Amino acid sequence: MGELLDKLNAFLESEEGQKSFEEWANKIKNEQAIKDSQLERAFKKYGLNIAGVVEKIVAKYDSDKYRDFWWNKGFEPPEDLYFFLFDYAAKYGVGVDEKSPEEQQKCINMFTSDIYYLDGYVFNKINGQGTCVLVEKIN
Repeated sequence: MGELLDKLNAFLESEEGQKSFEEWANKIKNEQAIKDSQLERAFKKYGLNIAGVVEKIVAKYDSDKYRDFWWNKGFEPPEDLYFFLFDYAAKYGVGVDEKSPEEQQKCINMFTSDIYYLDGYVFNKINGQGTCVLVEKIN
C-alpha cells in the first residue's frame, strides 16, 4: 500500500499530475456552472410555482411504461430529474430547519441527509447504499 501511495504522490507532484488535477478541477467547476445556469433558467421560467412541473416528472417516473422500459433492459430506472428538483428546492425552497419539529418528523427517516419544502412538495435526499431523492406531495 505504501508503494502505491508513493507513486500517486509522485504523480500528483509532477507537472503531468498537476496538469491532470487542474483539468479535473476545471471539469468539475464547469459542470457546476452549467447546473447553476440551468437552475437559474428554470427559476426565471417557473419561479416558486413548480408544482405542475413536479407532477409531470412524478407521473413520468411512476409510470409502468417508463419503469418497464428500464427494468426490461436490466437497469434501475434513472431519476435524474428528481436530483435537479432537489437542487432547485435546495436553492429556492425552505429548509427543514425552518419547519416545526412535528412537520420535520413527517418526512425525515434515519437515512435522510437533506430535506427541503417547495410549492407543496417535500424533496428528501436519502443516502444509504446509494443515493435517491424522494418527492412527496404535502397533504
